[in-house]
Amino acid sequence: MRVNRDSYSSRKRRYLNFLFNLAFYLHFILWGLYFSLVILPTIAVLSRLNPRIEKTAFRFAEFFYRSLIRLLESLGAISIAEFSGQSNLNLHEPCIYISNHRTMLDVLIYLTRIRNATALIKAGPSREVITDTSETSTKRTRMPGWWAPFISVALHRLGYIRMPPGKSDMEGLSQTIEECREALRQKRSIIIFPEGTRSRTGRLQQFLTLPFKLAYEESVPIVPLVIHNPIPLMPKGSIWFDIPFCVPIRIRALEPILPSKRMDSSSLMMKARKEISRELRAMDEAFGEWKLEQSTEHSDNP
Repeated sequence: MRVNRDSYSSRKRRYLNFLFNLAFYLHFILWGLYFSLVILPTIAVLSRLNPRIEKTAFRFAEFFYRSLIRLLESLGAISIAEFSGQSNLNLHEPCIYISNHRTMLDVLIYLTRIRNATALIKAGPSREVITDTSETSTKRTRMPGWWAPFISVALHRLGYIRMPPGKSDMEGLSQTIEECREALRQKRSIIIFPEGTRSRTGRLQQFLTLPFKLAYEESVPIVPLVIHNPIPLMPKGSIWFDIPFCVPIRIRALEPILPSKRMDSSSLMMKARKEISRELRAMDEAFGEWKLEQSTEHSDNP
């Protein structure tokens, strides 16, 4: 079922958004259980015969992400209208990919295109809200507790790195940094959102210093990614689809930024932020700025 960009009617919108949410979470639940109960035990047994089979887990994960994005495209929830600069992906291994953060789907889309990558994810699962906002302008929330039975095992097995719950958790921060270093030393790239959380407005938020310190100290390139969608799509504070039409998503991979003696972590952060900000402004001008009112002006809330 392909839905065009024309605004959904009120009744159709409620039906379609229910369908999008059902498909999204059912896909997550079924895959998470299958991965944890079938794929992982099978790989664990076979890897004793051939350790290289361990990498099969990452291929299954990539297939999952790709199939989920294709499912959402086929239902008409989203369309990947642009993914330019892909020649800048997988050019250096390892490297650190950074991106502005607008939607829950960002990292899933990136993981379908970036080889041998892990990602920095929020700590959890828990319902606790961390109110330390010294490095970001919004509260940081952990993954909802009900996700735990379906994805925790898979996330751990795939080697994703958990963020500490707040800046004051120095022990957790040290562990996160060490896990990032270990991933880079194993030639795995890392996807990090330096804003630390999804944007509520689409505007670029303050950057955390972590990815830039890692890049400088480990001498690995920074590859900036810019993602654009003209209306909110699972932004900060929302884990549900509530969209008035098929949302076009555009992504641009910019040229790698190489650390050097003349470019310390602060210089890396300033340069990367400047390039992402400039590209995001150009995309806003070309395709429209984030319009909060568009998500409600055509229909009642579902």
